[in-house]
Amino acid sequence: MKKIIDGIIVVEGTGDSSFLSSFIDALFIETNGYDIKHEDIDFLQNCNKKIIVLTDSDSAGDTIRDRLSKELPNAVHIKVNSNKCNKNGKHGVAECEKEEILNVLKEHFIKSKTSEQMVTLNDLISLTKEQKEIKKSISNFYHLGTFKNKEMLKRLNVLNITKEQIEREVFGTYGNK
Repeated sequence: MKKIIDGIIVVEGTGDSSFLSSFIDALFIETNGYDIKHEDIDFLQNCNKKIIVLTDSDSAGDTIRDRLSKELPNAVHIKVNSNKCNKNGKHGVAECEKEEILNVLKEHFIKSKTSEQMVTLNDLISLTKEQKEIKKSISNFYHLGTFKNKEMLKRLNVLNITKEQIEREVFGTYGNK
């Protein structure tokens, strides 16, 4: 069973998020090295969830942590021990043993999710099928960034936003788009 973090884990790349998501249930945002998107920073600055920055113990990881400390002052910064996280000459999050990751994140796990999925894919499609501007309005209102439906859905759900809330807050009146 996956361990649960009620929040967001920022990692360096797809290898890290792929590895971690195999045993941790959380929303993962990838910096793609130094190139974290402005819309991801905006989302993180405007969300009310715990943000954990989990980067490698190298100069790239240090640079990313330094930048994100300025942009996200309330984020928790964790770096992995390069002596415990190495495979085939590489050192980093994706090269860690599962137990090492569980150990460095242990204080951030929760026992269970507080709620199930707030917005379903069908809800999102029903809200946005009429025009692309509606999807953009939802994304802008909640600072989600521009994504395909599945990523947008993940971000809405990590924020615990309901379909009714979207209808009320984005469209102005409940049930009347």
